[in-house]
Amino acid sequence: MEKLDSIAKDVTNVNKEVKDLRASLEFSQKSIDEIRERLCTIEEKQSKFSSLSQEVQTLKTQNRQPHENLERLESYSRKNNPIITGLKESDWENPEQVVSQVLSTLVPGSVALERC
Repeated sequence: MEKLDSIAKDVTNVNKEVKDLRASLEFSQKSIDEIRERLCTIEEKQSKFSSLSQEVQTLKTQNRQPHENLERLESYSRKNNPIITGLKESDWENPEQVVSQVLSTLVPGSVALERC
């Protein structure tokens, strides 16, 4: 009889351990499922990020061309502009008036400025 009680006790202990292992396995499975979901989300976001990164590079390249064209046009428009150095600037002066005064001093007679 003692042997039966001992075996019954062992079976009870084994059943308890199986229950504990089953609970642990279920918890681990839930954790694995959560990790898989997070990994899928990360992969989706990474794919979207890569796509957006490529789009940004494309837009930068497309944006560079108009800026280069604008710079070239501005440079070309300044090509025939005279550069006068050595004059002090004032916030309230009219640049056309100053240039006209300087030119009339340097070249006596009638000097006219034309805007293009």
